[in-house]
Amino acid sequence: MRVRRMCRSVVAVNKIDKEAADPERVKTELAAKEVIPEDWGGDTQFIPVSAHTGQGIDDLLDALLLQSEVLELTAPADVPASGIVIESRLDKGRGAVASLLIQQGTLKQGDIVLAGLQYGRVRAMLDENGQPIKEAGPSIPVEVWALMVRPTLVIPLWLSKMRRSA
Repeated sequence: MRVRRMCRSVVAVNKIDKEAADPERVKTELAAKEVIPEDWGGDTQFIPVSAHTGQGIDDLLDALLLQSEVLELTAPADVPASGIVIESRLDKGRGAVASLLIQQGTLKQGDIVLAGLQYGRVRAMLDENGQPIKEAGPSIPVEVWALMVRPTLVIPLWLSKMRRSA
């Protein structure tokens, strides 16, 4: 079955720090599914990485940034924020904490957010380096102290301007 390709892809070939790593085998197996590497004349970038050692992560990020520029990927920043809960936990001093990825719009401190049936006011936000921030726009990962209880993972997040509707 032929897979229709709408845009270029980036494949992260992980675990290259292992002795048995064989990125060429991965290329061969994916080529059989019509995912052809650039160095074989296709349109897919294969980036060897090691999540364990961090090797190749900068190359992967560069490849993703290049793809987003080539494809002119954008998201509106002037609409109510929406995103996805990537991770959540209960912190002894902070309460329910959620790691979010804002997909569109801008999330600001003080906003009321909904995650599934859970809601809360954004009390504080931290960037990926643990530094406090006041707002986060599209494609920005952020840690939020807001929700009343720990939300389920990988659920949509929405912004509510009125507490009553939350």
